[in-house]
Amino acid sequence: MKMIMVDDRLTEHFRLNEFAYHDKDGAFAFLTPDFFKFVQMLEEFRNWYRRPMNITSGYRPVGFNKLVGGSSNSAHLR
Repeated sequence: MKMIMVDDRLTEHFRLNEFAYHDKDGAFAFLTPDFFKFVQMLEEFRNWYRRPMNITSGYRPVGFNKLVGGSSNSAHLR
């Protein structure tokens, strides 16, 4: 069964979609306690910074990470 989120807002300023890997089959992200702590840290920084922040790259599957020349121990894999 596939779950569909109606609203992907994680915090006031960030959405799950910004952190997900997108391909022809949909969007994917690993939701771990560390991920939620990281997003909360970003939100706190964003509130201090008082300017928009654009997430340009989040999670990458191994194959895509290799394709873009990412490190084999890249944080994008976690």
